Amino acid sequence: MAVRAGTAAVRAAAVREILFVLLMGVGGLLLALLAAFAPWYPAPTGRRPAAVVDLNSPAEPAPGNGLTAADMVGGPSRAPGTAS
Repeated sequence: MAVRAGTAAVRAAAVREILFVLLMGVGGLLLALLAAFAPWYPAPTGRRPAAVVDLNSPAEPAPGNGLTAADMVGGPSRAPGTAS
């Protein structure tokens, strides 16, 4: 059984299309790997690298209105700045 000329052209077009799809898939995968593993920020130039900051709380409480969290349950029981 001989292959007709039209059938050979269809097969060649199908092979080209499959190769195109495979090449686009490989290219997309390479771009995804580049985006995932390439640095997203400029490299430091002579600066010290980032480090963990001090996690201790301050020795004195911050200035405020004198209310505590217990005073705030259910709303303030007194106006700020007034004696109880």
